[in-house]
Amino acid sequence: MKGTAAEKLQRDAAVVADRARGLPWRLVAERNGLSESAAREAWAARSFEYEERPARDVIRDQLRQFDATIEELAELAVTSANDSIRLGAIRTRHEVCKDKLVLLHQCNLIRPLPLVGIAYDAEAFGKKLVELFEEHDVDRAVAEGVMAVAEEAQRWVRVA
Repeated sequence: MKGTAAEKLQRDAAVVADRARGLPWRLVAERNGLSESAAREAWAARSFEYEERPARDVIRDQLRQFDATIEELAELAVTSANDSIRLGAIRTRHEVCKDKLVLLHQCNLIRPLPLVGIAYDAEAFGKKLVELFEEHDVDRAVAEGVMAVAEEAQRWVRVA
């Protein structure tokens, strides 16, 4: 497909966007009026390898990807006449929202969420350990060491 330089830039941007959405090469090429090899060349010329880009740009791109997917799934859930498709879109949208939240959390872009249920269980566990240590006359230094390990383990618990 020949055209002006502006048209080529626009088409190449569409190739990058389609591929970034996860479309297979065959469909990317078809949607943009190119051969698969030409679509791959456009992708290579316009996309960047992650290791060449600042981490914040890669994360920003992934967040945009999450947002686009969430929007598409929301639209599908509202517009589809098929109940199974609507339900699948709703469930998948929920999973993508969770994945986005996990990324935000792992990148320290949001404050950690309190894990009240886990904190309560850890407290109950700690109390039970203290009772067992007292009942079996465990050395105080050993008991404190075990409690320190339990407290440290609790810090590593993450939202799945």
